[in-house]
Amino acid sequence: MSNSDKKIAEALPTSHARYVDERTGEVVIAIAPDPTLEAKRRALAGTLGVPVRIVVEEPVVPQPAIRK
Repeated sequence: MSNSDKKIAEALPTSHARYVDERTGEVVIAIAPDPTLEAKRRALAGTLGVPVRIVVEEPVVPQPAIRK
């Protein structure tokens, strides 16, 4: 997962937490609500070559605004 930080950040720029669920082998990524999450999840799982689960939750610590 540490080798994939850049790929995860590019695919999900509003993600604020991530870990590997050792029971399922999934990379779990916490992200603020986004209506396009399912498409992003599928694309990221294909890029990483592992199952990806996205958990929708507001960050505990406010994140700086992302410029587009």
